[in-house]
Amino acid sequence: MTYGITRYTFLTVFLAGLFSLCGPALSECRDTDIEQILEKLNESTAEVESYASQIKYVYRQPILDSQTLRQGKLYFINVDDKTKLRIDFDTLQQDDSDPQPYRENYIFDGVWLAQIDYRMESARLRQMAHEDEPASAFELARQNFPIIGFDEIDQLKEQFDISLLKDDADSENDVFTLHLAVKADSQYADDYQWVRVGIDQRLFLPAKIVAETTEGDIYQFDFIEPEINTELEKELFEIEIPDSFPEPDITALPD
Repeated sequence: MTYGITRYTFLTVFLAGLFSLCGPALSECRDTDIEQILEKLNESTAEVESYASQIKYVYRQPILDSQTLRQGKLYFINVDDKTKLRIDFDTLQQDDSDPQPYRENYIFDGVWLAQIDYRMESARLRQMAHEDEPASAFELARQNFPIIGFDEIDQLKEQFDISLLKDDADSENDVFTLHLAVKADSQYADDYQWVRVGIDQRLFLPAKIVAETTEGDIYQFDFIEPEINTELEKELFEIEIPDSFPEPDITALPD
């Protein structure tokens, strides 16, 4: 199981819960309102039962002048206090080349995290919790990344210097940015320099997440055409591996 499955897959889901932010309009917010914004984020995410959106995932390595773009769709559901997620990638683009068909699924059903690669005809399963004690996707993600809208405000402030920025590059789209600068003594200091969450004011929804690692690599997630609290079939989150694939690589928890 690759390291990236647990860290950067969950990155796309727990921040998908950022909904109505600062009352009627973000333009009314000021830097002094950060705590109020975070409080409202926590309140709004508690009401989310399902989320679906188109997703663009960009991984950039500036030192190597390299970029990879994956596109697909993300699904999230919260049922009976259990969170499940699915990411279906369908295209892959390397640097300036043309996009190519690319089918890869990531599924977390509360117990198992699956990576199903149709190009390589391979599957990996990692047990994240015991069957009788299903885990929350957010709790797992919190081990490696701040969960804006779910983490306690005091905990976030201990780990980051938080500010509200206006992104001039996207000013015509009224996109605002929460900037989280990692503190030197933060539990994330070995992994990240900063995290930015762009919010589309017109929709009061997250539009973009960007994170820079300590190695200078950039991870960017764009959420497009989100659908909130629409009905999602539970079967969507079932892990199904094609019969034509060889036996999956399985990592189970000890008894």
